[in-house]
Amino acid sequence: MVASSLAGNDLASALYANPYEGAPFPGYPADDEAVRIARHAEAIPHMTGHLADAAHQLDLCATGCHYVATGITRDLAAAREQAEPVQRTTGPALTDAQYDEPGQQAPTEPRSAAAPTATAAAAPKPPAVQRARR
Repeated sequence: MVASSLAGNDLASALYANPYEGAPFPGYPADDEAVRIARHAEAIPHMTGHLADAAHQLDLCATGCHYVATGITRDLAAAREQAEPVQRTTGPALTDAQYDEPGQQAPTEPRSAAAPTATAAAAPKPPAVQRARR
């Protein structure tokens, strides 16, 4: 970040050192050729120095980006190697109390899924439970 900021500063300084060569302002006399040559001779070394500094800072910025990208790639590869594959295991069968609506008395012993009682099968289940059972 610092290198990119310094490069931007050097580029702005190079533009600032550039002598204005546009249209003359009204009311000001145009400079003669000798004044223009002297102004360019003075500005060119300053501009060249600022541009060289900007190129150096951009080179440092590219090196820093390379280091960051290499570190991220290395960290991601290490994380993939350490990660264990996640296997879903089925938990114990849900009891009728877990399917019943809130506020109802739950049975003391869980019923097996293979032999549901007539009252449990006849009782309507909440829509969320019906979707979960699908």
